[in-house]
Amino acid sequence: MKKRGRKERSRYERVRIKIWALAVYTKVKERGGAIEEIIGKDGAWESLWSRYYRGLVAPSTDRLNRIEAQLPGTAIYYTSPIWSVASDIAWNAPRISKGVESLCTVFYNAFVHEMELRDKGASEIEEELDYWEESYEKNPTAEGDNRIKELNQYWWRTEFYHKVLLTRAYDLLLDPQHGMDALSTIFLAYQECFLQKDDLAAYHFSLVWAAAEIRRREHPLLRHIPTYIFSQALEPLRKGMELGVRKNDLSNGQQTLFELGTLDLLSQQQKQMGFSDVPNDLFQLLDSLGGYLSFSDD
Repeated sequence: MKKRGRKERSRYERVRIKIWALAVYTKVKERGGAIEEIIGKDGAWESLWSRYYRGLVAPSTDRLNRIEAQLPGTAIYYTSPIWSVASDIAWNAPRISKGVESLCTVFYNAFVHEMELRDKGASEIEEELDYWEESYEKNPTAEGDNRIKELNQYWWRTEFYHKVLLTRAYDLLLDPQHGMDALSTIFLAYQECFLQKDDLAAYHFSLVWAAAEIRRREHPLLRHIPTYIFSQALEPLRKGMELGVRKNDLSNGQQTLFELGTLDLLSQQQKQMGFSDVPNDLFQLLDSLGGYLSFSDD
């Protein structure tokens, strides 16, 4: 029976708390001391940490920040944007920016650099867009219409985004210090595709996300994340492509998204939509993304 006054938490909120607590314990163990010695008063209540470890109570923001100051790299296991897929949160530009701000310096700086490259490239795109719009106004043609649509779609991302930032995130998925930041980076990049209404990029980034789901199983902490979190992130893409995949078909934590056939269905629909073929070997995907997502796609 639930105790009076205790907030009932979803299965995924409990997992989120447990993984954060496990991250803290892992860091403490690396330091070779007792939790109270390492993080002071925040480690003093054994009964409280027992409840954290069982996912019964959530840490306050102040406690998260204090522990993060003592054990860098632990807060992201609780604050990561990936947990939003278990709620009805709608992603927008401010929310993505906030997610980026929560990342470690390595990935935060990479996103900042990407924004600087976009600003520089945007001015060149705007010049070409002005030319085509002026030409189309004088002489409407299918070529002009297509080029205007392409320029409006592709201005937002650069090759650095998928050739460097995304590749680096995938490489660091198994890093004990930066694994969750790396996973969060891939998630944010994927979400931005929807914000920019770039269906082609969303499809290809979804393959990286699914490949990350396999890779993270070798990480000591990320392996505890339910597969549902990964499959649910693909829900907007499935809905956009009108695929009849039931949520319950994707909740078995023992099967990868590839084994469940999710990506096969997406690939079939992708070909029907006229997109380019993608590599069969998903682990070669990051090396080939540039061929599909270059800054000046024609």
